[in-house]
Amino acid sequence: MEDVDIVEDFQPRGKSAPSGRTTRVQDPKLRVAIEHRALDVALDYYRRIGGRDPKELGKAYDLAVNVDGVERHCEVKGSSMLIDCVELTINEVAHGSRRDNVDLIVVDGIEASRDRSTGEILASGGSMRIWTNWTPEKEALTARRFSSTLPLSCD
Repeated sequence: MEDVDIVEDFQPRGKSAPSGRTTRVQDPKLRVAIEHRALDVALDYYRRIGGRDPKELGKAYDLAVNVDGVERHCEVKGSSMLIDCVELTINEVAHGSRRDNVDLIVVDGIEASRDRSTGEILASGGSMRIWTNWTPEKEALTARRFSSTLPLSCD
């Protein structure tokens, strides 16, 4: 299997990504619209269960929210496709591995459309799945990139 992201720019709603493959939105405006929609769905979920004082962060995790006196950290992933695999940064993996009260929320099947006259992208819908008290499982992680220090001299 080729280790390449599936480009999901304006894929038909409900299309499934190949199993085990991550997706990547190339269009920066579309990527932001999908991310914001996923965050909106996550924030709505926390409000419904009595979450208070939500803070959007973006580094190491996306949201912090107080639920029943406990600060929960939430990693939010969004996609226009139906996905079974997400891309995680090393910071997201480290944070989820060392901290309690971390939730992973995936909102997939988000519908996006571009207004032809303004170019604005509108995102709506999506189905939410949540893994409460999530810890990344080592056997579920696949290395996709490496950093290599260059030798001091070259030939």
